Amino acid sequence: MGNLSDLNFNAANEQTMDDRSPIPVGKYPMVISGSEIKVTQKGDNMASLTLDVIDGEHKGRKVWANLNLWNSNPAAVEMAKKELASICKAIGIQSPDDTEKLHNIPMLVSIGIKADRNEIRSYEPMPGYTQPNIQFAPTQQQQQQPQQQYQQPAPQQQYAPAQPNQQQAQQPMQQPPTNNNWMGNQG
Repeated sequence: MGNLSDLNFNAANEQTMDDRSPIPVGKYPMVISGSEIKVTQKGDNMASLTLDVIDGEHKGRKVWANLNLWNSNPAAVEMAKKELASICKAIGIQSPDDTEKLHNIPMLVSIGIKADRNEIRSYEPMPGYTQPNIQFAPTQQQQQQPQQQYQQPAPQQQYAPAQPNQQQAQQPMQQPPTNNNWMGNQG
């Protein structure tokens, strides 16, 4: 038994938890809203990214991507670099020197479901948003140009979950367990 009396807990004064069920398979407008370096169970470092859905029915839901960029397994590092490259190309950044440089730039993220959890399948540029093509060692000419800020595109495209066809549903996912992408609203 666990004594909770020292918490002075009263459920009437607390909010209930958010829905943690997977969002439907589909493409969603998202931004990276947070990032940190975490230690894996094996003691390696990884970049942990928090992505937020920014529009539509599932606005506010989160998905996480763990990039094993500093791992003792070369295959895990290669996969992580490919995923980071996909993110960078989707948001128009070529050589980020910090994960914070990836924050708050919209992209379209394809979400799937594996083992009752969401997983990220791909990253694409956001339709209607001109990618800034940011480089972090700017030339003198680039320093004189004003930086472009994100403006949400006019609601011309509705983001609806894609309905998987039978062929897609039967194909197994091709991702080793060293790169964990999952979905839930743990926030």
